[in-house]
Amino acid sequence: MRCPLPIDWLEYLDGPLSETLCSHLQECRPCQLLVEELRRASPTQQLSVSGLPDAESWPRWHETKPLSSAFGEIWWSAEFRSPHSDPTGRVPLLILSNPWCEKQRSWVEVVPLATDVENATSLDLVLYRDDTDIRVPWRVLFRNQTIAETNELDTRIGELTATGRAIVQSALDGRASEERFGPPINEPEDSRIQPPQWMQKSIEFLGRGYASMLEEDGTAQLLPRVVSLTMRRIVELADVAQNRRFAAASTEEEFRSWEVEIPDRGRLRGRIEHRFRTDELLFVIEEVAKELLGLSALMWIAVWSDRLSAPVTSPPFRPEMGEHVLLGDGYGIVPGDISHLELRVSDES
Repeated sequence: MRCPLPIDWLEYLDGPLSETLCSHLQECRPCQLLVEELRRASPTQQLSVSGLPDAESWPRWHETKPLSSAFGEIWWSAEFRSPHSDPTGRVPLLILSNPWCEKQRSWVEVVPLATDVENATSLDLVLYRDDTDIRVPWRVLFRNQTIAETNELDTRIGELTATGRAIVQSALDGRASEERFGPPINEPEDSRIQPPQWMQKSIEFLGRGYASMLEEDGTAQLLPRVVSLTMRRIVELADVAQNRRFAAASTEEEFRSWEVEIPDRGRLRGRIEHRFRTDELLFVIEEVAKELLGLSALMWIAVWSDRLSAPVTSPPFRPEMGEHVLLGDGYGIVPGDISHLELRVSDES
């Protein structure tokens, strides 16, 4: 069942109980948040100054302009102006990384926020009132996560609380509880697939800078949006002497692989190899699991290391079993030097 409209919940609060709505409400956390908000300001009550909640509990923020952004902060985006169209307006953004420098420009990973938690999909993380210091519920539109230039951030308005940071990090690692997400999309006509119309143009503008830079560098086609997903490091221990006769000769060897879940598309897993003679760093694809939308989109892998002054990005590829993706050559780093990997996926099917 798709989420009912707010007017349906108003009737639910003001009238006889509906078995269908009651059943939906028990399973849908976004609708639970919406009903909680409606109960706080019931339209059946006469509003008056004396009947309003204490002012200390009202959502509020103070706009500031720090020199830099950081993971977990909430910013307004800048307005985008064009000679042929009206300004786009500002969009609230959650910062998902600390800034980095690439091609002499400063970049940061961002994801838009919206307050219509009743429209959350299975790709939208729901933040509760206590998860940010702004004290309002948000849905985090991970489908529209992108990379923006830091000068496209306008003002800082808040940040995640300790609880909120833990929830967002668990979502980035693929470990967040299902109750933190909305109902899945079951049909192509589902209106929740697209971001709210008022923010759609801003999201497109935000993602163009990084995609254009990759195109100019010859490493990517111009894409309206690029979604970044953190890859998880998996360490496995294998008995390399299991077929030997003597237990005393048995030793364990450590194998490291990297895995990432791509919502609605599938899963990718592989290992990193270093070719000493050519100083090439490669990602070898060992597992490809396809889901609803498949894995035909263009992808890149970005690599972080303390031995690199800036992350490096692979050429674009479409994943296939056994494929060797060149991560870089001539950098003098080995698999153990890598601290962070990200898979960047275009929104192209």
